[in-house]
Amino acid sequence: MKIPEKPVNEIERQCALDDTGLIAKGVDERFDRITRLACSVFSVPIALVSIVDQDRQWFKSCQGLEVTETPRNISFCGHAILDTQPLIVSDTLKDFRFVDNPLVTGPPNIRFYAGVPIVTKAGFAIGTLCIIDVQPRFLTPEEVSVLVDLAATVETLVHQDEAMRQATELMRSQLDSSRDVLQLLNTIAFNSLDTLDRKFTHALQLARQFLKMDCAYLSQIEENTYTLRWLDKGIDVTLDHGQQFDLKSTWCQLIFSDALDLISRELFINNTHEHPYHLQLKESFYPAKAVVSVAIEAEGRCFGTLSFISCTTRVTPFSKSEEAFIRLLSRWFSNTLDSSMKNERLTKLMAQLPGTVFQFRRFPDGSFTFPFSSPQIESLYGITPEQAAEDASPAFARIHKDDIDNIRASIEHSAATLENWQATFRVSDQQENYRWISGQARPERLLDGSVLWHGYLQDIHEYESARRMLASSEARLRGLFDFSPIGIALNDFQTGVFLDGNEALLKPSGYSKEEFMALSYWDLTPEKYRPKEEQALVSLQTTGRYGPFEKEYIRKDGSCYPVRLQGILTEEMDGRQVIWSLIEDISDRHKLDRMKDQFIATVSHELRTPLTSIKGALSLLIGGAVGALPEKAMPLLSKAERNAQRLNELINDLLDMEKLVAGKMRMNLSVQPLGGLLDEAIDLMQSYSEQHRVSISKPESWPELSICVDGPRLIQVLTNLLSNAVKYSPENGCVEVSVTPSDQSIKISIRDHGPGVPAEFQHQLFKRFSQADSSDTRRVPGTGLGLAITQEIIHQLGGEVHYRKAQGGGSEFYILLQHEVNS
Repeated sequence: MKIPEKPVNEIERQCALDDTGLIAKGVDERFDRITRLACSVFSVPIALVSIVDQDRQWFKSCQGLEVTETPRNISFCGHAILDTQPLIVSDTLKDFRFVDNPLVTGPPNIRFYAGVPIVTKAGFAIGTLCIIDVQPRFLTPEEVSVLVDLAATVETLVHQDEAMRQATELMRSQLDSSRDVLQLLNTIAFNSLDTLDRKFTHALQLARQFLKMDCAYLSQIEENTYTLRWLDKGIDVTLDHGQQFDLKSTWCQLIFSDALDLISRELFINNTHEHPYHLQLKESFYPAKAVVSVAIEAEGRCFGTLSFISCTTRVTPFSKSEEAFIRLLSRWFSNTLDSSMKNERLTKLMAQLPGTVFQFRRFPDGSFTFPFSSPQIESLYGITPEQAAEDASPAFARIHKDDIDNIRASIEHSAATLENWQATFRVSDQQENYRWISGQARPERLLDGSVLWHGYLQDIHEYESARRMLASSEARLRGLFDFSPIGIALNDFQTGVFLDGNEALLKPSGYSKEEFMALSYWDLTPEKYRPKEEQALVSLQTTGRYGPFEKEYIRKDGSCYPVRLQGILTEEMDGRQVIWSLIEDISDRHKLDRMKDQFIATVSHELRTPLTSIKGALSLLIGGAVGALPEKAMPLLSKAERNAQRLNELINDLLDMEKLVAGKMRMNLSVQPLGGLLDEAIDLMQSYSEQHRVSISKPESWPELSICVDGPRLIQVLTNLLSNAVKYSPENGCVEVSVTPSDQSIKISIRDHGPGVPAEFQHQLFKRFSQADSSDTRRVPGTGLGLAITQEIIHQLGGEVHYRKAQGGGSEFYILLQHEVNS
């Protein structure tokens, strides 16, 4: 711990402290208001106005501590007064000066300290305004500025006390016999007028009447412009409030120039015509015969002058008591201006806060007021700070009817227990729309039984609305999670331990939720699937997702069941990585697959063979193998042959589809010219197109392109698309085939001029057994498997197939394949 050094001017500093009389006066309610406000604004448990005495620091005002003083050698404020800048210790355990300080290692366990020196008018640091917290924290520049302004308010009170003390001492020494002067100064200084304009005008009126002058005013000087800011005058004076003059046309310029050797910035002239400067002031702004003028300072710089003028010459000089009165009055004007400017700055600073700083008072009779509130209260409750100070009931009228009872109850509870008040409620705006408001305040009981809260109100509508929407969304997601028919799991990425799981995940496993949550996915996975699991983890690390893939899980009884998994990797707010997985029990699907395989085998072996015989027999009959048949029998035989052919095509499509989906259809890939494949497919469809009286159009020559494909399978795809285009084309229509190469792919387009695909059916085009017209009386025959087979073949060739409505009407199917060789 580092003991704070004493300033080099410690003796003078101690004398200055004694001269303030702060310690002799004891606790002062004015300073308590500031420390309570500091606690509320900065949300800290402790705020102090600390006075650094010879061997101790004594608390002029203390919020949050039971003690009234501590030794100086362990004080933080002893360090703070050694500099003019704020002392901010964000974490005492990281500062060698305080890490082992008893106030840090023991009660009150200080972890954060911010103190601003309080300086007398003579420039001596006598103490600090400081805030303390029991946990580390940082202040933004804006918060530091607010703390400095609050300290300046304390400093203003100290300066006012100094000025008043000095004024009192000066009056006692110089005006023992001038009780009227003292009474007048007291009347001016402690008047109850509510605005600065009224206070100053009232003071000027009393002073002018006391000095028997014709006009009294307070001027403001900006460069060479002399403005009459506040004024009181007799009937015959033509000057007016707000008038402006050139500084050089006034007697006051003497105060700010070297024309006269003035010891202080003041003028007392009984007869202006006898003054040496009279001849130089050729064009005075007013023909005064007697002049008094004293410089006024505010915030350390010249503001203007306090001046009195008379239209007649004074017979007797200004007395010492009059001069003393004017000097003391000028100091009161300076101090009041200084305080007003600082308060105005603090008010403007508060106006930049996102919420309302307030004091709320509950009287014993049950009435309420806001003794103090920042300007934002008007946008919050629709009443000005002045109106709020008179009556708080209009504010309560704006609170939502469903919240008002809770608000009143929370206020009564806080008043009875003196616990901090905190609430979230809705308030209506001018358009009668309700917005969410958050409030917090610290109460204190006053001598008359009233309770006064110091607090902060903030509009949190966007935050609260978002929070409630998020809660609603989370509830919906939790419902989906809990009632999803597919298992959902949450695992820790590092350990694999299950963090959460729904009922669909637990049910097939045989475990209870508590038992399941104690496992990791390694405990449920047979050893033979370890390579797949490790591959999934690699995929999560590289792409952020895995699957889908199939494996087995081990039940509680040791048996296994098949599952299909896929998932993604996400990061929690605390930085932990977790895996969200969909885990589907596919036991029923495997059972269906076995049934399907049996069905396919039956179709292949038990149905295909007799169907081939039936089709052959029908062909022989129609060809005349058994002689001529009755004329009526031929249409029936032809219809039977066509239906047998359609049934054979359906069986072939079914077998092809199952081979493709199961990955059992081998693709013999080789590089070959695209043009030859297209010509072959078109030639195969020539007779079919002539039968439907539809032509197939192609360019004079194909682009010289080669692709790596299974030729017969690509021709199967092309003939399938061409047959569909021909079937749906009008009579004498044309089907157009074209090829468009690009840098990355080759596009093969087949376009017809038929009716096109209905918009509501387009999303089902490539599904199995999907047909736009599925009725028994449809005009165009088909199995509904052709496009599904087409898509599967193209996917296995590494390409894509798509549909779009052709420009000008009709349909266009196009295939995208990768370049292999660009001749």
